[in-house]
Amino acid sequence: MLRDLFPRRLFQWLGPLISAGLIGLVIAAVVVLTGVFNLAATTPHPQPWANFLHFVFRRSVAFHSSDLKPPADLNSPNRIALGAAHYANVCANCHGAPGIGQNPIALAMTPRPPWLPAQIAQDDDKAIFWILKHGVKYSAMPGWPTQVRDDEIWSMVGFVKTLPKLKYDVYRRVAFGETGTAPTPLPRLDFGSDPALRRYVSFNSTIPQGNVNHYDFPASGPGEFGQTGDVVATCARCHGAAGTGRAVGAFPNLAILSPQYIRSTLTSFASGRRQSAYMQTVADQLSPAQIDGVAAYFAAQPKAKSLAAATFAVPPADVAYGQQIALQGLRDRKIGACSGCHALADADVRQYPRLNGQNEDYLIIQMRLFRAGGRGNSGTYNPMVSVAKNLSDREIGAVSAYYAAQTPYGASVLKAEGKLVQTPR
Repeated sequence: MLRDLFPRRLFQWLGPLISAGLIGLVIAAVVVLTGVFNLAATTPHPQPWANFLHFVFRRSVAFHSSDLKPPADLNSPNRIALGAAHYANVCANCHGAPGIGQNPIALAMTPRPPWLPAQIAQDDDKAIFWILKHGVKYSAMPGWPTQVRDDEIWSMVGFVKTLPKLKYDVYRRVAFGETGTAPTPLPRLDFGSDPALRRYVSFNSTIPQGNVNHYDFPASGPGEFGQTGDVVATCARCHGAAGTGRAVGAFPNLAILSPQYIRSTLTSFASGRRQSAYMQTVADQLSPAQIDGVAAYFAAQPKAKSLAAATFAVPPADVAYGQQIALQGLRDRKIGACSGCHALADADVRQYPRLNGQNEDYLIIQMRLFRAGGRGNSGTYNPMVSVAKNLSDREIGAVSAYYAAQTPYGASVLKAEGKLVQTPR
């Protein structure tokens, strides 16, 4: 009897195994073709099955994130401020926030997204990074829209780790800034009617999935501020009503930039040519008329240093070394002076941004992105990739400190004898 149930020879197992496999295929075909299996979100997973899926998910994350190395400045105020602003704009819609519950639509999902202020303490930094970057299949958790901006993801990790102890009023301040202190109401920018749709690029936009997706901007978004006209107020959360950013965080100073450069940058973010999940989420909701309006508003603000300049204590020697790089270059490596492009009176036409008074931390991030090749580009010509690859961290920090310490260009910018002459405003 036992010999019949458990044959001794391997080939004697083939018949029973093949038969069992065919029976399994027939059952699977019946389930699939009849549609009897219920995939409705209103039918939750049985608890043992849910526990098994969660265990598999945890083991997968632990395995794939084991070799990651968090940055040394993960808990810095600048990173936390960056992550907070994006979290409030996107993530809080499903995961809630300190003192704020979850949206009932999010809680109608299967599986339901966790309330992060309670859940996040269960995960270490590496696991959180992996989940944020790659998302979770068969759930509503997306991957990061661009896969080359690990700096953005680590900033989000730094912020969400603070959620368990964060109070509501502190969360509001770090996430939304001090936009309520504007002396006059910020202007509204109408979306307009039927703007021409243009394609945008995301990390998965080239993956075929039938004709069921619409990778075009202007696009919808979590806040729909584009369609309600609250564009300037939304931008001011991070960049301030005066465009000079916040005292904490690597938010760029927009007031020093030209309207042409701001317009080109927003369009590049919207299209995905310049890569940033933080900014594409905002820029791709704007119509062309709103992009023009944002550029005109911030470029018209008084030229002033970034608010973050006061938070940096940079040794004078670093500023002096940065001045040497900015004005003379590094001849031994055939690196020209930064001022050769960034101090031109026709910088608007050639799309070189003005750097005097820019946020130091923002400049450091951008230079490192150029060096790594993950920044993307707003114009047709950009020598910064080859330049940045030949600069060390100290050199990048020094030249960034130099430009952050400079007085922004005033209303009159002239060229005389090949040198920039500036009249302070």
